[in-house]
Amino acid sequence: MSRRFDESQVGATMDVATLREVELRAGRQFIADQFTTMSSRHDPEDIITLQVLLDYGQEAAQHAKAGDLLEARRLLSAVDAIELPDDDELSAARELSTLPVHALVHWKEGNSEAAIADLTRALDAGRVLAEEFGHGYLTVKLIHLASNVARVDQSQGRSREALAEVTDLRAVIDGDAAKWRYGAASMLRVPLKGVEHGIIDMQLERTTTLAAQTQA
Repeated sequence: MSRRFDESQVGATMDVATLREVELRAGRQFIADQFTTMSSRHDPEDIITLQVLLDYGQEAAQHAKAGDLLEARRLLSAVDAIELPDDDELSAARELSTLPVHALVHWKEGNSEAAIADLTRALDAGRVLAEEFGHGYLTVKLIHLASNVARVDQSQGRSREALAEVTDLRAVIDGDAAKWRYGAASMLRVPLKGVEHGIIDMQLERTTTLAAQTQA
Protein backbone atom coordinates (compact mmCIF):
# COMPACT_ATOMS: atom_id res chain seq x y z
CA MET A 1 0.00 0.00 0.00
CA SER A 2 1.28 3.46 -0.91
CA ARG A 3 2.11 5.90 1.83
CA ARG A 4 -0.03 8.95 2.33
CA PHE A 5 1.75 12.28 2.16
CA ASP A 6 1.06 15.34 4.24
CA GLU A 7 2.38 18.87 4.19
CA SER A 8 5.31 17.98 6.43
CA GLN A 9 6.80 16.12 3.46
CA VAL A 10 6.98 19.09 1.15
CA GLY A 11 9.41 21.94 0.83
CA ALA A 12 13.10 21.66 1.60
CA THR A 13 12.62 18.45 3.61
CA MET A 14 11.30 16.37 0.68
CA ASP A 15 13.97 13.90 -0.35
CA VAL A 16 14.50 12.55 -3.86
CA ALA A 17 12.81 9.22 -3.18
CA THR A 18 9.72 10.88 -1.73
CA LEU A 19 9.53 13.35 -4.58
CA ARG A 20 9.81 10.53 -7.11
CA GLU A 21 7.03 8.59 -5.42
CA VAL A 22 4.79 11.64 -5.43
CA GLU A 23 5.49 12.16 -9.13
CA LEU A 24 4.73 8.52 -9.93
CA ARG A 25 1.48 8.70 -8.01
CA ALA A 26 0.52 11.89 -9.81
CA GLY A 27 1.32 10.24 -13.15
CA ARG A 28 -0.92 7.27 -12.37
CA GLN A 29 -3.74 9.59 -11.35
CA PHE A 30 -3.30 11.65 -14.53
CA ILE A 31 -3.63 8.49 -16.65
CA ALA A 32 -6.74 7.36 -14.74
CA ASP A 33 -8.40 10.78 -15.04
CA GLN A 34 -7.55 11.01 -18.73
CA PHE A 35 -9.05 7.60 -19.43
CA THR A 36 -12.21 8.40 -17.48
CA THR A 37 -12.67 11.73 -19.26
CA MET A 38 -12.11 10.40 -22.77
CA SER A 39 -13.52 6.87 -22.61
CA SER A 40 -17.06 7.84 -23.67
CA ARG A 41 -15.81 9.52 -26.84
CA HIS A 42 -12.87 7.40 -28.02
CA ASP A 43 -11.76 3.86 -28.66
CA PRO A 44 -9.94 2.58 -25.55
CA GLU A 45 -7.04 1.56 -27.78
CA ASP A 46 -6.48 5.18 -28.78
CA ILE A 47 -6.50 6.32 -25.14
CA ILE A 48 -4.02 3.60 -24.26
CA THR A 49 -1.84 4.82 -27.15
CA LEU A 50 -1.82 8.25 -25.51
CA GLN A 51 -0.59 6.61 -22.34
CA VAL A 52 2.17 4.85 -24.28
CA LEU A 53 3.20 8.23 -25.70
CA LEU A 54 3.31 9.63 -22.17
CA ASP A 55 5.47 6.74 -20.92
CA TYR A 56 7.96 7.01 -23.80
CA GLY A 57 8.03 10.76 -23.38
CA GLN A 58 8.88 10.44 -19.70
CA GLU A 59 11.68 8.04 -20.57
CA ALA A 60 13.00 10.56 -23.09
CA ALA A 61 12.80 13.27 -20.44
CA GLN A 62 14.88 11.21 -18.03
CA HIS A 63 17.58 10.76 -20.67
CA ALA A 64 17.53 14.50 -21.42
CA LYS A 65 17.89 15.37 -17.73
CA ALA A 66 20.85 12.99 -17.54
CA GLY A 67 22.48 14.71 -20.51
CA ASP A 68 21.90 11.91 -23.03
CA LEU A 69 20.27 14.08 -25.67
CA LEU A 70 20.89 11.62 -28.51
CA GLU A 71 18.86 8.92 -26.78
CA ALA A 72 16.21 11.46 -25.84
CA ARG A 73 15.93 12.51 -29.47
CA ARG A 74 15.76 8.87 -30.59
CA LEU A 75 12.89 8.17 -28.22
CA LEU A 76 11.07 11.34 -29.23
CA SER A 77 11.36 10.36 -32.90
CA ALA A 78 9.74 7.03 -32.05
CA VAL A 79 7.00 8.85 -30.14
CA ASP A 80 6.32 11.23 -33.02
CA ALA A 81 6.03 8.30 -35.44
CA ILE A 82 3.17 6.69 -33.50
CA GLU A 83 -0.12 7.30 -35.28
CA LEU A 84 -3.45 8.34 -33.83
CA PRO A 85 -6.76 9.14 -35.56
CA ASP A 86 -7.21 12.68 -36.86
CA ASP A 87 -9.19 14.14 -33.97
CA ASP A 88 -8.94 17.48 -32.19
CA GLU A 89 -9.14 16.06 -28.66
CA LEU A 90 -6.62 13.29 -29.32
CA SER A 91 -4.27 15.77 -30.98
CA ALA A 92 -4.48 18.19 -28.05
CA ALA A 93 -3.90 15.38 -25.54
CA ARG A 94 -0.90 14.23 -27.55
CA GLU A 95 0.59 17.73 -27.65
CA LEU A 96 0.10 18.19 -23.92
CA SER A 97 2.06 14.98 -23.27
CA THR A 98 4.85 15.25 -25.83
CA LEU A 99 5.59 18.94 -26.38
CA PRO A 100 6.95 19.51 -22.84
CA VAL A 101 9.55 16.82 -23.51
CA HIS A 102 10.50 18.47 -26.79
CA ALA A 103 10.80 21.71 -24.80
CA LEU A 104 13.14 20.09 -22.31
CA VAL A 105 15.37 18.73 -25.06
CA HIS A 106 15.41 22.09 -26.86
CA TRP A 107 16.32 23.82 -23.61
CA LYS A 108 19.12 21.35 -22.90
CA GLU A 109 20.39 21.98 -26.43
CA GLY A 110 20.47 25.73 -25.75
CA ASN A 111 17.47 26.61 -27.92
CA SER A 112 15.38 28.51 -25.39
CA GLU A 113 13.07 30.11 -27.95
CA ALA A 114 12.05 26.70 -29.31
CA ALA A 115 11.54 25.53 -25.73
CA ILE A 116 9.24 28.47 -24.97
CA ALA A 117 7.32 27.80 -28.20
CA ASP A 118 6.87 24.14 -27.27
CA LEU A 119 5.66 25.00 -23.77
CA THR A 120 3.29 27.65 -25.07
CA ARG A 121 1.76 25.18 -27.53
CA ALA A 122 1.43 22.59 -24.77
CA LEU A 123 -0.33 25.13 -22.54
CA ASP A 124 -2.70 25.99 -25.37
CA ALA A 125 -3.41 22.29 -25.89
CA GLY A 126 -4.30 22.11 -22.20
CA ARG A 127 -6.61 25.09 -22.62
CA VAL A 128 -8.38 23.36 -25.51
CA LEU A 129 -8.79 20.16 -23.50
CA ALA A 130 -10.17 22.06 -20.51
CA GLU A 131 -12.47 24.49 -22.34
CA GLU A 132 -13.72 22.36 -25.22
CA PHE A 133 -13.60 18.81 -23.87
CA GLY A 134 -14.07 19.11 -20.12
CA HIS A 135 -10.68 17.84 -18.94
CA GLY A 136 -10.94 19.13 -15.40
CA TYR A 137 -7.91 17.38 -13.91
CA LEU A 138 -5.13 19.42 -15.56
CA THR A 139 -4.52 22.17 -13.00
CA VAL A 140 -1.21 20.94 -11.58
CA LYS A 141 0.07 19.87 -15.01
CA LEU A 142 -0.63 23.29 -16.51
CA ILE A 143 0.83 25.25 -13.59
CA HIS A 144 3.93 23.06 -13.77
CA LEU A 145 4.32 23.91 -17.46
CA ALA A 146 3.85 27.62 -16.76
CA SER A 147 6.53 27.43 -14.07
CA ASN A 148 8.83 25.90 -16.69
CA VAL A 149 8.24 28.91 -18.92
CA ALA A 150 9.44 31.13 -16.07
CA ARG A 151 12.45 28.88 -15.54
CA VAL A 152 13.47 29.10 -19.20
CA ASP A 153 13.04 32.89 -19.14
CA GLN A 154 15.24 33.08 -16.07
CA SER A 155 17.93 30.89 -17.65
CA GLN A 156 18.11 33.27 -20.59
CA GLY A 157 18.63 36.34 -18.42
CA ARG A 158 15.02 37.52 -18.54
CA SER A 159 14.91 37.66 -14.76
CA ARG A 160 12.39 40.49 -14.47
CA GLU A 161 9.89 38.65 -16.65
CA ALA A 162 10.57 35.39 -14.82
CA LEU A 163 9.93 36.99 -11.44
CA ALA A 164 6.69 38.54 -12.70
CA GLU A 165 5.58 35.12 -13.94
CA VAL A 166 6.47 33.54 -10.61
CA THR A 167 4.54 36.22 -8.70
CA ASP A 168 1.44 35.52 -10.79
CA LEU A 169 1.80 31.76 -10.39
CA ARG A 170 2.16 32.08 -6.63
CA ALA A 171 -1.12 34.00 -6.63
CA VAL A 172 -2.72 31.28 -8.77
CA ILE A 173 -1.71 28.39 -6.52
CA ASP A 174 -3.02 30.38 -3.54
CA GLY A 175 -6.41 30.72 -5.25
CA ASP A 176 -6.32 33.81 -7.50
CA ALA A 177 -7.13 32.25 -10.89
CA ALA A 178 -7.41 35.72 -12.44
CA LYS A 179 -3.59 35.85 -12.48
CA TRP A 180 -3.43 32.86 -14.85
CA ARG A 181 -1.99 33.93 -18.21
CA TYR A 182 -2.89 31.00 -20.45
CA GLY A 183 -6.68 30.81 -20.78
CA ALA A 184 -9.33 28.55 -19.24
CA ALA A 185 -8.69 30.13 -15.83
CA SER A 186 -12.17 29.15 -14.69
CA MET A 187 -11.22 25.48 -15.13
CA LEU A 188 -8.33 25.68 -12.67
CA ARG A 189 -8.89 23.92 -9.36
CA VAL A 190 -7.18 26.34 -7.03
CA PRO A 191 -5.98 26.94 -4.40
CA LEU A 192 -3.62 24.00 -4.45
CA LYS A 193 -3.12 22.24 -1.14
CA GLY A 194 -0.70 19.89 0.54
CA VAL A 195 1.89 18.13 -1.57
CA GLU A 196 0.67 19.65 -4.85
CA HIS A 197 1.10 23.18 -3.48
CA GLY A 198 4.47 22.25 -1.98
CA ILE A 199 5.93 20.82 -5.18
CA ILE A 200 4.89 23.80 -7.30
CA ASP A 201 6.13 26.16 -4.61
CA MET A 202 9.52 24.41 -4.70
CA GLN A 203 9.74 24.96 -8.45
CA LEU A 204 8.81 28.60 -8.14
CA GLU A 205 11.23 29.18 -5.28
CA ARG A 206 14.07 27.69 -7.33
CA THR A 207 13.36 30.11 -10.18
CA THR A 208 13.06 33.03 -7.72
CA THR A 209 16.41 32.22 -6.16
CA LEU A 210 18.19 31.91 -9.49
CA ALA A 211 16.63 35.11 -10.81
CA ALA A 212 17.65 37.01 -7.67
CA GLN A 213 21.22 35.77 -8.07
CA THR A 214 21.24 36.95 -11.66
CA GLN A 215 19.99 40.39 -10.69
CA ALA A 216 22.41 40.75 -7.76
